[in-house]
Amino acid sequence: MNTVPSDDPNPILKGTGVAWQSAHRLLGVHPFLHAQAPLWHNDSIRVGGAALNWPHWRDTSITSLDQVLETNILKPFTRLIEEFRLHPTQMWKYLQLQHYMHQNRDIIHWGLQPSPIIAYLKTWGKYKGVMAGLYEVLISHLFSRPVVEKLRLQWQTHLQLTFEEEDWADTVDALDSSKVLALQDTT
Repeated sequence: MNTVPSDDPNPILKGTGVAWQSAHRLLGVHPFLHAQAPLWHNDSIRVGGAALNWPHWRDTSITSLDQVLETNILKPFTRLIEEFRLHPTQMWKYLQLQHYMHQNRDIIHWGLQPSPIIAYLKTWGKYKGVMAGLYEVLISHLFSRPVVEKLRLQWQTHLQLTFEEEDWADTVDALDSSKVLALQDTT
């Protein structure tokens, strides 16, 4: 999962990002600094003040931290060349990433945990009803009052509409009802 740009006005993408971040924080894992965290467009991994976006690396199928790390240490450049057919001219990018790792060794050194959500999905995602259980936990957080009110403001801004209190309450109730119906269909 790539991170959602912080300036993206789409309320659905923002809601997904909020759910992803909240779920990881509830589980005690940084949402964008875990073993399977994306390298590209990840605001938690910045070189020269910008999130990484290296087309040549991306084109070689390098997508996540765990692909370039081995026991929380950056793999040697020669190994990346062998594994991903990375071109030797990319050494400068490698050195930039190495510098980032050195600057953030306190985060990297204690060990990047695997994302428990990704591990859960890989292990249990194929069984009926398991996804509904995960969905129920995540959606209950999304329907907390502060999150719902923030979502209302985002939607009003994005859609250039004003939702009256009663209309918004009906919308949230309808969403909550559809959630229950969806859960009944999947369990």
